Amino acid sequence: MSQWNYQYSGRSNRPAPNPQDDTDFSDLLEDASKDELQMLMDNENKIIEIVLDHEKIKKIKLDKELTQAANRSIADHNISKEPQLSQLRDALAEKYEKLKNLNDAFLLNQAKLESLQKDVNLETTLAVLQTTCAQTEEESEELAEEFFSGSLPITDFITMFKAKRTLAHNRHIKTDKMKELVLEVHRQSSTPSVPPRAPTSTPAYPGSTRSAPQSNPYPASYGSQQPSYPAGSYNQPSGQQYPGYSWK
Repeated sequence: MSQWNYQYSGRSNRPAPNPQDDTDFSDLLEDASKDELQMLMDNENKIIEIVLDHEKIKKIKLDKELTQAANRSIADHNISKEPQLSQLRDALAEKYEKLKNLNDAFLLNQAKLESLQKDVNLETTLAVLQTTCAQTEEESEELAEEFFSGSLPITDFITMFKAKRTLAHNRHIKTDKMKELVLEVHRQSSTPSVPPRAPTSTPAYPGSTRSAPQSNPYPASYGSQQPSYPAGSYNQPSGQQYPGYSWK
């Protein structure tokens, strides 16, 4: 190599070593004499020059420069997109704020609706529908009376009467549906669920070989409320007529 030419010129016919990319720096120094090695040790700049002139180092340096250039190009491209990115970021923040406001309004309206549903029951709604339905019927009858009296032209009567009858018909349908709903709710509420009766163990009555029934069909004060039978006038009822009781 050129770095070694000045060392070997006039002193030896040996060619200067030329290490390849796949060799290390030991190939450069294996044929150097002690004086040449000492000269290299005393000249640090020459060592740096030899290292930088190596093909592997040149390739690393070139790759580094190419990587830096590519990174610089990517950075310039990203910087050019900064205004668009900032605009999209602001638009996203604005839409998020709108979404938050809509969500808050929805929750508020939902709470108001639940409060109104608690205050207005089905019977009240049915009464309002029946009132409005009757009012619409009266208004349509008034239109008919005005037409028959001649105070309302036929074209106006047809338009207004048709609108009133359509409105009355729709309100009749809503009223009928509400009646069915109210009846269904009352029917469900009037059918209570009977809990199962817990079995009770009652001891047998004295003087009877049968076991007592699980539940007494008569009130507990039944015997105390019955009038006593005279001893000679009437026959006492037999025990078979009232199971579970002893008349003796």
